[in-house]
Amino acid sequence: MSVFTPLTPAQIQPWLKAQGITELINMRGIAAGTVNTNYWLTTNVGEWILTLVEDRPAAAVTPVMELMAALADAGLKVPGVQRSLNGDVVTELANKPATLVTALPGRQPDIDQDSCAQMGAFLGQLHQQCLDIAPIPMNFGPAWQADRMAHWRQRLPSEKTQHLDISWARIQPLWQQELPMAWTHGDLFPDNALYADGQLSTVIDWYFASWAPCLWDLAVAVNAWCGARAEHDPLVVAVLSGYGQQRALTAAEQAAFPRMREAAALRFWLSRLDAAALAQQSSEITVKSPDEQENMLLDLQHLHG
Repeated sequence: MSVFTPLTPAQIQPWLKAQGITELINMRGIAAGTVNTNYWLTTNVGEWILTLVEDRPAAAVTPVMELMAALADAGLKVPGVQRSLNGDVVTELANKPATLVTALPGRQPDIDQDSCAQMGAFLGQLHQQCLDIAPIPMNFGPAWQADRMAHWRQRLPSEKTQHLDISWARIQPLWQQELPMAWTHGDLFPDNALYADGQLSTVIDWYFASWAPCLWDLAVAVNAWCGARAEHDPLVVAVLSGYGQQRALTAAEQAAFPRMREAAALRFWLSRLDAAALAQQSSEITVKSPDEQENMLLDLQHLHG
């Protein structure tokens, strides 16, 4: 379920007019998603995605939407952001922060070397963008990981807490390095990339975007698309090759990449543990298994020795 806040045409129509769109022709809820309410809107000036942000205030959403707008203006494959008649990228609908972006064609990809290479190239382009907007602090970085580990160390079985401690000992030195920083997506799973006719058409769901290490973003994406495959696996090689055609990794990044993949797996293990705990309080929260990311972390540790 992803329509947490039901809307009617009578609610949407006046809101659309404030965005400069005069006629709502059709609306339908979008089943995908785990946090926010999404509607596909057909209007007199095209197709749009309306999102009600359910988990954060407008002040936290606005920097993300400004980033999306800047990236779209720079020519990256990112949905265009519709501003209100007042120039706002985030307004209010049904007492929730509301955004409107262009609906672009495409579907989730078949994961193969070609789709992986295109995704890698997109990240390489993203990480080279110099944008005149304020940085967004890194999401789910070392401070957050340390905090959530302390929380879960008191609640998990001893076998899992031991795994947390071993993982942190392996990963913590990473965060002492000064790795290259850039604008990052932070959550580039295959369901956030749409392909049409075999080509990447758009990357969506930028709500975890931030100014962070390039390698962090790359590691998240490689794990999401390739699982715990080794760095010499054809799928991983395809991602890195596509990325390298746009931006070359430094020697320090190449050396740190295996451990950064472990850091990415730890991040999603911890966040999914949090989500699973919240789901016990609300049937409306869709949960992905924490075990999947824990097992990936174990597999990567075994792979990297």
